[in-house]
Amino acid sequence: MTTIRSPQLITPPKEEEEIYPYRRAWRSVFIETGILTILLLVFFVLFNLLGITVPQRLLLPFNLLIVLLPTLLWLVFSRVPERLVVEPRRRLLTTFVVTALVANAIGIPLLDNVLQPNDWLPLASTLNRIMGYTTTVAILQEFLKYLVIRYIVWPEYYRVRTDAIAYGAASGVAYAMVISLNYLFQNPMATPDAIMLRVFATTTLNIVGSVIVAYGLAESQFSNALSFLLPITVLLAAIVNGIAIAMRPTFMKATLGLTISAEKTIFGVIFALILYIVPIVTLLFLFNVSERREQDKLAGQDI
Repeated sequence: MTTIRSPQLITPPKEEEEIYPYRRAWRSVFIETGILTILLLVFFVLFNLLGITVPQRLLLPFNLLIVLLPTLLWLVFSRVPERLVVEPRRRLLTTFVVTALVANAIGIPLLDNVLQPNDWLPLASTLNRIMGYTTTVAILQEFLKYLVIRYIVWPEYYRVRTDAIAYGAASGVAYAMVISLNYLFQNPMATPDAIMLRVFATTTLNIVGSVIVAYGLAESQFSNALSFLLPITVLLAAIVNGIAIAMRPTFMKATLGLTISAEKTIFGVIFALILYIVPIVTLLFLFNVSERREQDKLAGQDI
């Protein structure tokens, strides 16, 4: 009796997933700021609710570590992975270093020695504080960051839209590091939770401002946007930061009306989180819309 065997079916080989050649800049930004957010909440619980203290002899080194934490996170989750992808971004570290040098050599001295906004703005009305900080502190830092990116990497090193995010985040973290170091040297004995909240707010606001400007740079590069879009994004970034700086003392010095009354309270934490989450989600949406619009345009050309 002959046994008929059915032919074995050959499973077709699985198509290998296409390798994305660039580091995913948005993911790096969210990982870094996500870790900062977790640490911010942990510090609030430890130092405000549980009343933990750091020995005075260790306070300055501990605070310095907090100030340098965003830079360390950027190196680990942005700079190092950049070297592991197929198409790494060039001049990323250069952007970081030059931004820090410009902030230290021009930004901080110009504010402290010439404009001196903290000498005449704190007692002004809310509207005047917003206008004053926008036209001094905020516009200066956003314009300096823009100049660094404009003359170091844009437009020659912009290949995809997320390049703007990568270079903008590098510039924002670098400028924030200088601001935070300057604040620490002026307040060496500040409590760690106060330093942590200040570092978080400064870092996230500088990232938000840089990403707003990055949107203008990306649109100018890839969408042939109107020429006035770029200065508008610089101004918008300054306005966002100006509002944050003007309103920061109101929220960060609020108290809960409890026996625990610290300079940095839950209202300051919520205020800092809102000022980061709302703009960054909006920017992510705008970048995605631009990407889809470009993909639809290319698909229409192929038909």
